[in-house]
Amino acid sequence: MGMPSTKAECEREIANKKAEIARIQAGIHLGDKGMKKTQIAGLKGDIARLQAHKKTLK
Repeated sequence: MGMPSTKAECEREIANKKAEIARIQAGIHLGDKGMKKTQIAGLKGDIARLQAHKKTLK
């Protein structure tokens, strides 16, 4: 994943990650719960990295 070059792109990526978390949580009763929790944790990590990167942009 390449880091976005503008704050707007960061916001868009963050919104996409949050939407993916919501989608996974909506289907949490289906399939392997452990795997879904791992996916959610990874997405939250991505969001944290994007938020930190956004602070470095003008």
